[in-house]
Order: sequence, then structure tokens, then C-alpha cells
Amino acid sequence: MAFVESFGSVEVVTGSCHLLTLQDGKKILIDCGMFQGENEEKNESSFGFDPSDISYLILTHAHLDHVGRAPLLFKNGFRGEILSTHPTLELASVILLDSAHLMKENYYHRFKRAQRCSQENRVPQPLYTSLEVESFLALKKTYATYTEPIKLDKNLTVTFYNAGHILGSAFVEISFFEDGVQKYIVFSGDLGNKNDSLLPSLVDAKVADALYIETPYGDRQHKSM
Repeated sequence: MAFVESFGSVEVVTGSCHLLTLQDGKKILIDCGMFQGENEEKNESSFGFDPSDISYLILTHAHLDHVGRAPLLFKNGFRGEILSTHPTLELASVILLDSAHLMKENYYHRFKRAQRCSQENRVPQPLYTSLEVESFLALKKTYATYTEPIKLDKNLTVTFYNAGHILGSAFVEISFFEDGVQKYIVFSGDLGNKNDSLLPSLVDAKVADALYIETPYGDRQHKSM
């Protein structure tokens, strides 16, 4: 049975990170976001899974709470394939490089303050560097076009649909076969509004055996289907 574990955006509203494990053992990560606000300390914690086991990282859109820890995923062993729309990765490259720069600046300021009381060893290092961002962005990638299925193997297809949230944003339908039966699971990402004056309106999902919509309530682990 396919199994979904949520490591963010459950009981909190940031840090989006959902792991889908298929019956054949293939692991797909949907988003890898940074925790923000009062939950920032969670960024220092382990992922709760082995990044080197992830075959595919799907990015729904480029906001920091959905992509912000992706370079840390690379730093900890992820060498799989990235799937996203082209605008999402273009925006994410700017956001992640800026994030690395800000973390570096913040580290130096905190280090200098800590030196005054001989506590510099207690200042945590930045989560990742600009070089690690660039290395992450150099991984193999497939750019999605809305409504056009991406066939990853004979049993697995991923389709991106316009979420109307920001440029390039998507909700994602993952189709796979389990015991000879085709099943569909949809991950919402963040959804926008219809009749937006700048972006095309989000579309409706057509089919789903399981639908994952982010919420600050609920359990961390879920068996799907």
C-alpha cells in the first residue's frame, strides 16, 4: 500500500514537506520548505527520512516555505531528479541564493555578538551555502507543462495543474498502479483565487483517490488509499 508521511505543514503552517512511498519502494518528496516564524528552530532538525532514498523531488511553487530546505536536502545526500514548472525553478534559484546570503550574513552578526561573551561555538552554522544552492540546482530536472503528463516509468505518471497562486505554481496529480489498479493522489501545494487580474485562474482537480490539502491540524502520518 502507498504511504504518505507529512514532515511539515501539519500542526504548523510552514515547512511543507510530504513523502510518498509507493508499493515498489520508490520515494517521492513533494516540496521541501523552510519553517518560518515561531517554528524556525525546526529547520535545524533532521528531516525524519534519509534524503539519499528520494528518487524525485516535486516542487509545487517557489515560496520559501515550500522550497527553502531543498539545498539542505542535497547537502544531506539527495541526488534524485527535480520536477517542477520552469518558472518555479527560475524563481526558486533567486529565492534560495538570497536565502543562503541572508543566512551567511545573520551567522556573521550572531558570531560577532557571541564572541563578546566567548560563546561563538554555540552559534549554529547556516543551513547551506550559495555553492550548495548551485549544486542543488544543477541536479537532473524535468520541467512540467500544465496538464501534460510526465511518465516516469510504466507505472508512474505525474501531472502538474495550474494552482493560480504565483507564477508557475501547481497542484500535482500522481498516478500509479498498485496491485494492478490505477490510483490517483493529489497534493494541493498552495491554491490561489479564480478571476485573478494577473494570473490565469486555478483549475479544478478531476479525479483523486486521495487528496492532500495542507492544514495546521491533523496527524503527521497517513496511509493513503
